[in-house]
Amino acid sequence: MIDVFAPIAAAADLTIPPAHRLPVAVVGAGAIVDVAHLPAYRQAGLEVTGLFDLDAGRAAEVAARHGVPRTYASLEELLADERAAVVDIVVNQQLRFDEGIAATRAMVRAGWIGEPTAMTFTVNICTDWSAWDWLVATDRLEIVYHSIHHLDAIRSILGDPEVVLCTGSRTPGQAAKGETRTISTLVFPGDVRALVHATHENRTGDPEASFRVDGTEGAIKGRPSTGRARRAGAACRDCRRRTSPARRPPRPPRAATLSAGESRRPGSAA
Repeated sequence: MIDVFAPIAAAADLTIPPAHRLPVAVVGAGAIVDVAHLPAYRQAGLEVTGLFDLDAGRAAEVAARHGVPRTYASLEELLADERAAVVDIVVNQQLRFDEGIAATRAMVRAGWIGEPTAMTFTVNICTDWSAWDWLVATDRLEIVYHSIHHLDAIRSILGDPEVVLCTGSRTPGQAAKGETRTISTLVFPGDVRALVHATHENRTGDPEASFRVDGTEGAIKGRPSTGRARRAGAACRDCRRRTSPARRPPRPPRAATLSAGESRRPGSAA
């Protein structure tokens, strides 16, 4: 029985074949390279030949922090490096390679849930945008720099939508200038639909991130790795500051709360 899971496990296997263990040059030295790409390469035992970024000072700083031997003065210099066999151009389409998403894609293609009818992402977390100081001041934030991951993951499973509808908004008191709450609806041919509901101003300390694919014969549920990471940590400093006991509105006594609830029951006294 367990053999039925073998192709799914293979689709989600992140083991790097020996033939693919090649020296990597990286284009970009932003926060995602600093906290994700380079640590992942180190954990996998891959050699990074060097970094290139338009901000040479930033490239030198990140390279020094991760023991990368050199930085490139230009993209042409990077491409001329015969040592570099792979070029990592840092883009926003990595969630489709998450183990859970890869396994889901394999299960859908294998017909485990019949024909897919819907896919949803729900993300309710507290994001400290100060890790990317330039993002705090950008006019357009959540869709372009976060939900793009979820939208691309959906496309990797359901294909390209015919129509995409989206609305975004801010939360009073948030530090970022752009939208931090969005709802995106994707309309596919026939009756297939998808939804991404993302909130980055969770101020209650109960973050969550999950996805679900429904089909004519079943459903697949899971959590992206980003969701697991958020759940493992406490709320970011900005949200903790805004939700400290001194700033929370006073709660009514428990007896008063129960009384208010009871007064709304059908047939109860006004």
